[in-house]
Parts: sequence; structure tokens; C-alpha cells
Amino acid sequence: SAISNKPLALAIKGASSSGKNHHVKTTFRFFPDDVIVEATTMSPKALVYDERDYKNKLLYKAEAGFEDPEYLKMERNLLSEGKIIHSTVYEGKSLLIEKAGPTGLITTTTNAKLYHDNETRVLHITIPSDKGYLNKVAKTIAHQYMNPSAVATGKVAEYVALFEYNKAMEWTVEIPFADAIAGTWGLQAPEQIRDFAQLMELIKSSARMNFMYRDSMSNEEGNTLIADVQDYEN
Repeated sequence: SAISNKPLALAIKGASSSGKNHHVKTTFRFFPDDVIVEATTMSPKALVYDERDYKNKLLYKAEAGFEDPEYLKMERNLLSEGKIIHSTVYEGKSLLIEKAGPTGLITTTTNAKLYHDNETRVLHITIPSDKGYLNKVAKTIAHQYMNPSAVATGKVAEYVALFEYNKAMEWTVEIPFADAIAGTWGLQAPEQIRDFAQLMELIKSSARMNFMYRDSMSNEEGNTLIADVQDYEN
């Protein structure tokens, strides 16, 4: 979803040593290097003054905890508004700084929940900690020690090329059955409106990944991709 005008935000939750960051970094093999903006810690105004490009990028912030409220507010603005507009004073003069997005977020945490207003803006995956999962992890680590040369570390060229192609096509994705999903959604809380929008972005991302199997059309206004019900099932 990084190439969308509404990139998704994801929080990976789990106990310490459960492999949260390992799982995240493994997926980076499927993205071009310049898509990921990585930070382990960030000061309150770091998002504004960071000179790296955040437009259609994925901000990877490991081990989220109890960040400064000012930072969290800026993160929310970046996720919801697709930009940060920060007014400050420098050497006695007013200075307006704009950090352009839109930007997606991938973060990991041992906390059960993030700060409330940020929690409602992210999707969640919880890493299991049962014995079956832990034993699988142990076997995976053992295989890496038994055959280090078999550990995949490089980029997966096919997926990187797929990402670059979708970026170049600048698809406008139509979801013909969006109203049917909305009709069965059964909203009971305002936060679910964000959930619905995130679902639509997931469907759009699935359509882009499977563009070769989807109906499409091109004209002077751009390229349009038609999502299929299978994208909802995915």
C-alpha cells in the first residue's frame, strides 16, 4: 500500500524475543531499499526535521513504547492527513515546515495497546507465544546454524520488480462491490470507519499485486484497475 494515497499502518505485537522485528525485516526483502525509512528511536520533532523523503514510504519504527505526546501527535497527523505542517520560530522569525507524505507505518511493540488515538489508526498482528510456535522458531534457528549458506538474505527480485511496475503504472483501483461490503459492515463505533477504509486499501493492494489477473483500462486520464471479489477474500 506504500504507493497508495492512503498507505496502511501496521503494529506487530508480541512478547520480548517472540521475533517481531525479525518477521518485519524479513518482509523488507520484497521492497526496494528506498521504500523503507527506519528509525529505532525518535525525538518529539524528529518527523518534521528528518531530511529523508517520507512521500509514499514505509516508516519502520521498532519497539514502540511510551513516546512523547508531541511525537505521537505528529505521527497521527502524518498517518491521517498525509503530511505534517509545523509552525515554529527560528532566530526570532516565524518558520513554517511541511513534511510531505503520505506515509505508511510499521511498528513493533511488547505493549498490549498503543496510545489510544494511535491505536485506532493501525492494523494489528499478534505474534503467538505458545509452545508450538516457540518450537517452530527454535527449529528455524537451528536450521540456520546447520546450513548458514541456505539463509536467504538478498532482495526477492520478482517482488521488487512488481512493486516498481505498480508504482510506474499509478493505478486508480476501483472496487465495484465496496457498497455491498459497507452494507454488511454493521458500524457500531466511529473507529470502525477507519477500519473500513483500511479494508478498502487492503483490497486495492491485493488488486495491484494480482494486476495480471484483473480487468484494467487505460485512457488519457490514467490507468484503472478493477478489483475482484478474490481481492476481498485475500
